[in-house]
Amino acid sequence: MEVDEKQLRFISGLQRNEFFSTAGAAGLCAAKNGEEFGCEVTVFEQTENVGGTWVYTDDVGKDKNGLDVHSSMYQGLFTNLPKEIMGYPDFPIPEQNKSYISSTDMLSFLNSYAEKFNLHRFIKLEHHVIRVRPMLNNEWEVIVKNFPQDKYCLLYTSPSPRDRQ
Repeated sequence: MEVDEKQLRFISGLQRNEFFSTAGAAGLCAAKNGEEFGCEVTVFEQTENVGGTWVYTDDVGKDKNGLDVHSSMYQGLFTNLPKEIMGYPDFPIPEQNKSYISSTDMLSFLNSYAEKFNLHRFIKLEHHVIRVRPMLNNEWEVIVKNFPQDKYCLLYTSPSPRDRQ
């Protein structure tokens, strides 16, 4: 995706304790733990939904924002690991008769997790991370496309004061 430099909004001086993730199973867990660790958390999710690969859609090709549809799920899919090891230590998957659960149940679990730990306040839906790259002096450049506002955002993270010494 080509970035129009004129559309970029610059934000500089972000501190090292900022944390970015996506809204799939790993990203939600990382966001929850990042916040508990004291990080400023932002979750950029390119779709309209929390749940990552567990969101099923019949759509193929491109989505409404022109991105490839990422759905590895097919209707009726079940997990390939038992639910007993797929939950989180502080939030296990609720008891069910079957050990291998449906993608619908897994998606419901992830939404419950996001609600339980109030993660929706960090999530920016329809925000596509274009690029993350290291810069000089331990800085990072992050370019994000905000689809609802049709704007690009260029974020620079700067080293923490401890790293500047």
